[in-house]
Amino acid sequence: MQGGKFITIDGANGAGKTTLAMNLAAKLQDMGIEVIVIREPGGTEIGEEIRELVQWKRSSPESQALLCAAARIEVLSQVVKPALAEGKWVIADRFTPSTWVYQHYLGGAGYVLINVLNRMSSLEITIDMSFVLHCSLETLRECMGDDKRGYRGMPDEDLQTVCDSDEAWVNRYQDPSGREQKYLF
Repeated sequence: MQGGKFITIDGANGAGKTTLAMNLAAKLQDMGIEVIVIREPGGTEIGEEIRELVQWKRSSPESQALLCAAARIEVLSQVVKPALAEGKWVIADRFTPSTWVYQHYLGGAGYVLINVLNRMSSLEITIDMSFVLHCSLETLRECMGDDKRGYRGMPDEDLQTVCDSDEAWVNRYQDPSGREQKYLF
């Protein structure tokens, strides 16, 4: 049996991560490949509770990063590792680049903290391919329509950073295995 693959998709809220994840999963299933789609934070009972805390409760970026790391450890150990061991493919709707953008670049949490948390919480799982979706602020606003929940009250300049900053989404991302990453934009 061919080994499983781990694919991650990152980008701003409203950029199309979930749509891409579901479409890719459907295409892979049509090809006879077993696929699991997870979201981060989330994917487990504890992960979903953490997601609620991080999305809707005001807390420090450091606390958010710690909570996201805990949720990541849960989903990787309970869902992703077993699925990969069974030869399934796993598509993650968000992964470590989101922690860099939201908690470090926008929130101000320290570089060392985020680097250590991302490396520790990745449980040495190798990422086979990463998609990082970029789009303009205008496109995001159009896609989100009147639903501003995904923006959490961010000012336009912060949203612009989330949308367009290659440094924020890609340059600081480091695969815990040290492998060169394959990015598709």
